[in-house]
Amino acid sequence: METWLKLLKNNDLFYPKDLQYIHKMYELGGGASCKQMGDALGVSPHAVNLTLTHLARRIQKEMNADFPKNKEGKDSYWRVLFNGEYMQSGHFKWILKPNLFEAVSKLHDEQEVKVDPYSKGFS
Repeated sequence: METWLKLLKNNDLFYPKDLQYIHKMYELGGGASCKQMGDALGVSPHAVNLTLTHLARRIQKEMNADFPKNKEGKDSYWRVLFNGEYMQSGHFKWILKPNLFEAVSKLHDEQEVKVDPYSKGFS
């Protein structure tokens, strides 16, 4: 968890939008599909996927570690931050890794992260 706390506080890795997405996932119980996240944030599911994929790439680069692989042996970026499972709806649910969930819970009440739904900017 200490590693995640350090990473979460690194503004070169976690941009304001990334923190907002991660905090929203925490608020949703620690897991959600891209659609659920998009609906909760007022953005498209694609925006959620793209944002979190870029975040995972930055984290892996910072950690100088190999990416987790999928069954075909290709990089599986989302696995840096999440575990996952398919829901009855057929959508894939991303679930914050336990140590990341714990770190976010420590920071959640300290950091107020909001999105302005009428612009691309985050505050």
